Amino acid sequence: MDPYGAYGAAKAGAPFDPIAYIKNPQVIIRLICWVFAVIVMGCIGSQGWYQGRCQYNGEASACRFGTFVGTMAMLACLVFLLADARFDSLVSVVDRKRVVIADLGFSGLWTFIWLICFCHLSNLWRKTPHSMLPPQKFGRNNVQAAITFSLFSTFSWACLTFLSYRRYKIGASQAFAPPYNAQESGTIGSEAGSGLSHPPFNQMASPFPPPPIQTQYPPPVY
Repeated sequence: MDPYGAYGAAKAGAPFDPIAYIKNPQVIIRLICWVFAVIVMGCIGSQGWYQGRCQYNGEASACRFGTFVGTMAMLACLVFLLADARFDSLVSVVDRKRVVIADLGFSGLWTFIWLICFCHLSNLWRKTPHSMLPPQKFGRNNVQAAITFSLFSTFSWACLTFLSYRRYKIGASQAFAPPYNAQESGTIGSEAGSGLSHPPFNQMASPFPPPPIQTQYPPPVY
């Protein structure tokens, strides 16, 4: 029997396996995304500002946007990590489908958002004049680290999108799969047909020749 249920997860009612949960590639990449989001948010929040001015060319919206993207990514990772832990316990296929679609939609959206964040921060940092930079290169490493990990987050969330799409395709293929294997059914049918091609009982040959078949009736005798 198939040990997996809808959308590639264990069948409903299976006990929670922490080892299998940690080894799940989707969980591993989601943890990496969470770490990258914390780094971006922490770098901008700690030293992205200098004397009330954002170091990305003085654009306060850039620092706020990077902090917002990192915060939302961190919270979303925590929510979907919890959803991954409880995914096997969902009995309804409809509930599983909703979780998978939500994961796929958010992962795809945040891949695009991270790409925008990387392009926006790197472009403003490139345009920042040296006169606006704080003395002694204050926070320069953190500002550049936020840009770098924004790029890393783009690739990691793209991996999440791919894994979510693959899980969705698995669920869709299971939903429309035939109840039996047509090829095996055809094979069984052909074997059954070949088995019934001979009569079940062999007729014994008669020692006497069969009587001749009369093709015309004899004329009546009066």
